[in-house]
Amino acid sequence: MESAEVDEILHRIAHVYPLLSVTSVAATSSASRYEGSRDVSDGSTESVRKRSTVGAEPSSELGERHGTPPADEAARRGVVTHRVLQHLDFAKATDGGGLALELQRMTSDGVVSGDEADLVPRDGLEWFLGTPLAERIRRAGSQYRRELSYIAAESPTFFDPDVTCDASDFALVRGIVDGILLDDAGAEVVDFKTDAVSATGAEERAKRYAPQM
Repeated sequence: MESAEVDEILHRIAHVYPLLSVTSVAATSSASRYEGSRDVSDGSTESVRKRSTVGAEPSSELGERHGTPPADEAARRGVVTHRVLQHLDFAKATDGGGLALELQRMTSDGVVSGDEADLVPRDGLEWFLGTPLAERIRRAGSQYRRELSYIAAESPTFFDPDVTCDASDFALVRGIVDGILLDDAGAEVVDFKTDAVSATGAEERAKRYAPQM
């Protein structure tokens, strides 16, 4: 075998794909996948990497938004509560009585079933309806936009800080914003969570969702 042929074979064997490191990041993914500075599976507070892998299973976010019920009851309660907040008339739901009437309307309109209406945390929603944020949503009227789909471009290093990539490389992130309040100062994102968490733990839990924001 000629020396040139040997050199060519060795070159091919030793060749490393120049974009190998960035293959750990999916070309497109869902924002709902990225939560967490804490691994809640074992209760540890050790920082965990936000991961996105090639060929990862698609997010169930869109299915849930359109009413596909997840198996887990807590997750199902969250999906139903988000659906109620999506269709809730804040001008009418100013207290518990107004909320009850709105749930009756949604049940009649087929937005939620009777069983799903029973899953809604009414005490929590009644509390929320009295908060300054709910009042701002009420005053905003049509300026409060709900369920806004978006696609954003992020550097692959956002998902995996160990990758090396060109400055022009990016990965697409799709998501749905629960609500956006628009005013002269700009746009404020409203993101509802239905986690069971104490008041003292709320701030720490909010940090878990910071990557989504």
